[in-house]
Amino acid sequence: MEKKLIKGAIYGFIMGLLLGIVFISDTQQVSMNTTIDLPLRTYILKIL
Repeated sequence: MEKKLIKGAIYGFIMGLLLGIVFISDTQQVSMNTTIDLPLRTYILKIL
């Protein structure tokens, strides 16, 4: 039973990260006409 809980927690964390990568945008809107692409490191930290 305990192994199933640990495995479920690990898989849930991984699935959450994957869904975060898909649905969280990697651009940041500064003003009405200006957007900035976030660096990969900042984007990953934003997801975590």
